[in-house]
Amino acid sequence: MRRGGTSRLTWRRFRNFLNRLPANSHYQTALRNSLTEKQIQELSVGHDPATESWSRLEHLAAGLDERLQQLLIAVLSALGVEPPQFRPIYRPGVPISDGDRPETLEERDERRAALRAKWDATTTTSP
Repeated sequence: MRRGGTSRLTWRRFRNFLNRLPANSHYQTALRNSLTEKQIQELSVGHDPATESWSRLEHLAAGLDERLQQLLIAVLSALGVEPPQFRPIYRPGVPISDGDRPETLEERDERRAALRAKWDATTTTSP
């Protein structure tokens, strides 16, 4: 028979519970904010951010980006302009092939400049 007011939550279970809270929880945020610069550098050695799991917000943002890409492809196709190839957003835990690797900033800027030139060419009317 259990006594009133006793808990089966041990300190170990409580610590495990706290450590498994989402990265954006108040506890994890306070824990990160309490670290010194030296502690942050020590903890970040050998850490690869690409192996971190994503939050729901990051998954939703990636899905939104892909939908916008599809919308852009549809609009450009309707205008008779050659649309860019659809590039899925990399998600953690999903291996990427060479053709699906994330583009570099330079490649992104070149792609955007080419799209801007195509858009300007289709929307500019000559008198």
